[in-house]
Amino acid sequence: MIITSFYNTELYIRECIESVINQTLDFEDNVQLILIDDGSTDDSRSIALKYQESYPDNILILSQNHSGQSAARNLGLKYATGEYVNFLDSDDKLSLNALEVIYNYFNNNTDVNIASIPLIFLGSDRKNLLLENYNSNKLIDVYEDYTYPQLSISSCFIKKDILNNYSFDEKLMIGEDSLLINEILINEGKYAIIKDAKYYFRIMPDESACSDTVKLQKDFFNDKVTYFYKQLIDYSIDKKGFLPDFIKYALAFDIQKYYNIPSSTVLNKSEYIEFRKSLQDVLAYIDDEIILNHKFLGETIKSFLIYLKNNEFHIDVEANMVSLKSNEYTIDNLHKSLLVVDVVEIIENSLNFSTFFRSSCDYKYFTMQAVKVKNDGLQEIYEGKFFDYPTTNRYPRESIGVCWNFDYCVDFKIPISKGEVSRIYFKLIYDEDGKHAVMHNPLQFQNYDAGLSKVCNYLIKDDQMVIYNRGDESFYLQPYSFLKSAKLEIVSMLKMIKDHNSSTVPGIFYHLLYLFLYPFMRNRRIWLFQDRVDIADDNAKHLFRYAIKQDDEIEKYFVISKDCEDFGEMKKIDDNIVPLGSFKNKFLYLFAEKMISSHVNHSWLNPFFNPKRPYYNGFLTVEKCFLQHGVIKDDLSSWFRKFFQNLHLFLTSSDYERDSILGDTYNYDEEVVQAFGLPRHDNLKFGVAKKEILFAPTWRKHLINRQAFEKSEYYYRLNSFLNNERLLNAIKDKGYKLVFRPHYDLQPFLDLFTIDTEVIEVNTHDSYQTIFNNSAVMITDYSSVFFDFSFLKKPVIYYHEGNDYHYDEGYFSYEEMGFGDVIDNEEDLVDKIIEYMDNGCEMEEKYKKRVDEFFKYTDQKNCSRVYDWLYQH
Repeated sequence: MIITSFYNTELYIRECIESVINQTLDFEDNVQLILIDDGSTDDSRSIALKYQESYPDNILILSQNHSGQSAARNLGLKYATGEYVNFLDSDDKLSLNALEVIYNYFNNNTDVNIASIPLIFLGSDRKNLLLENYNSNKLIDVYEDYTYPQLSISSCFIKKDILNNYSFDEKLMIGEDSLLINEILINEGKYAIIKDAKYYFRIMPDESACSDTVKLQKDFFNDKVTYFYKQLIDYSIDKKGFLPDFIKYALAFDIQKYYNIPSSTVLNKSEYIEFRKSLQDVLAYIDDEIILNHKFLGETIKSFLIYLKNNEFHIDVEANMVSLKSNEYTIDNLHKSLLVVDVVEIIENSLNFSTFFRSSCDYKYFTMQAVKVKNDGLQEIYEGKFFDYPTTNRYPRESIGVCWNFDYCVDFKIPISKGEVSRIYFKLIYDEDGKHAVMHNPLQFQNYDAGLSKVCNYLIKDDQMVIYNRGDESFYLQPYSFLKSAKLEIVSMLKMIKDHNSSTVPGIFYHLLYLFLYPFMRNRRIWLFQDRVDIADDNAKHLFRYAIKQDDEIEKYFVISKDCEDFGEMKKIDDNIVPLGSFKNKFLYLFAEKMISSHVNHSWLNPFFNPKRPYYNGFLTVEKCFLQHGVIKDDLSSWFRKFFQNLHLFLTSSDYERDSILGDTYNYDEEVVQAFGLPRHDNLKFGVAKKEILFAPTWRKHLINRQAFEKSEYYYRLNSFLNNERLLNAIKDKGYKLVFRPHYDLQPFLDLFTIDTEVIEVNTHDSYQTIFNNSAVMITDYSSVFFDFSFLKKPVIYYHEGNDYHYDEGYFSYEEMGFGDVIDNEEDLVDKIIEYMDNGCEMEEKYKKRVDEFFKYTDQKNCSRVYDWLYQH
């Protein structure tokens, strides 16, 4: 028997119900499905009723006012008649063999009353930490082996007779299932783990699930501690006279959920102090050994829980060794902390490093230095530049009112001279209240683009070599030597042979190729250009067309997939068109000076990209020059941050845009970020327009499937606008046409729209350049394409009805900086479009002035400026 409570889950309830109906165990003969409507206001109930019509003997629908899942499940239990019960959530589903597997197990093991199946996350790359417990079928005695925490009742099947003595706690909004299953286990003492069936738990992309939204409510904090943790402790002691280790283990695992939630966004200062005290009361019942030996807790979380339990933290310093402690427990030995190297590079007469380390100690007590020891023994000291990346996972993180995890990103820019021989190493210096220590920490390279790796531990640039020596955790700078590189290559190839995988043979091949050809290739200047992997219609293409006309000694190539239509079109422009991923692409990338692209995706641009096998890092000294594929208006530092992308040119169109990049979140030097304008703007045509109205809305990332799209306000809003009778009549009467340019992610759903093809053209084939040139007015919501259009001083209208667009707001204000009216309802939008058609589609003077103020250049010489900078740098 399956009990499923539902509340406004119309997008998923079909999939849930069908996962039960379509079981390999015959549904009509063996299964009772009770569906409880918890006061839904969407179509969930009508969907459920349709299934009941098809299976009236198997499906029962109950209703209640919206009272929560616990009340709904308790209601369902009153009507349950089956021998075994499962509480399937309405946005989850079962593997199709689940009921048959469970049924057979119970028939063959009549003394077992509870069976659990693995819980798999659906719609997310996250993995359930507990999955390793389900590698085989086994019977768990929770009092003998406490390391099998069970916190989900939904993935359990329980004999109905057992449940007659229990009910869900209706005071709890979250944790009620964990509480009940553990109360049952306290009395039953054992349960079965079954590996061959699956429970699929849906992770909502917009975090709209109850388990996500409740974390933003105060009840998640104090009520969960009071009504789940403390109630379970009291229940255990009342029933057994002690708190079993398996309950301690389960509580420790569940408490970690608070770690990444900044409670100060929910609780005020006094409230989170009170909450922390309540949590300490719970942790007092949990032995240190349970926490420290917990196989499902990370080391940082273990140390945090020990700190909370002890409510004590101090730092011991002895002989340049720094230990962070809570009572006698060592949280971290700072002198042993890994210093992760994100970037090693030679750029112009400078050796640059980007590094990273993590600690529970506040960085106001830290400095970091790079020490350069010259060949004559003289030392030079360079202070590191500390930088926070607040839009990434590298920033000081607060948990329940305590800033416990400090992430430190430190950059160095060390001047070097041609032919220099020197050694460089790092010193981490701790200084607090008279305690002083100087540490020389071990190094580790991040895998995807560090410049070096433990397999490829040297790089060559501008006839200089940088060699990493693991023995003394230092970098050695010396002039290029074929003999030295050959010796280092022998070591690298031995490491690859020892690693022995499918990448070994090609890795050795390209290492040998680089070794023997570098002396002949080192003075050749090779530039690679690339837009998307399968489309050439962006800034790289426009700059490439300009670059190949320049008389210089630079070899220029454009990289694109050979299987796409634009490959042939690019061949008409120039012969140096290189198939993506080909041997020629890889060969050129090994020796390229610059990769010039409108995108920064590592897997697109780097033909050797393999995060798990960083065999080529030392060879790949290509400088990444980002031309952009739009004008940045929002904060995109979570994607373009320096430690991940390490761009050598970050092109912008406006000083406003440039200043936002040079702000507090990206960490690029001023010489990297340049406001030269986008190359593709050079080919826009002023004063040319047909009688076309362009409608170009952007996408909504939370619309994960067709059903979600069809039910969304976004779809309703677009379809309503495209069928506005007053608008269509006006467009027809005035001799205009509405051109609908759907976003790439919107195109699969075009069949859902009602389109009057006499008035509306759906254009997915022409380039944006062509559409911009042809159109007289643009309507968009938040798409950055409006920058290109407004560049031509043609009218733009921002249609901002609804509040369903999620983005990190940046410097750009639509009301104060935008190039057109911001309109929040359809009828006013239609009025504005008609007004523009009546006045010949003329942009207002105030918006023309804003265009002039925003764009640094409108002379259509952007290609020239960008090319000159690249040539000189």
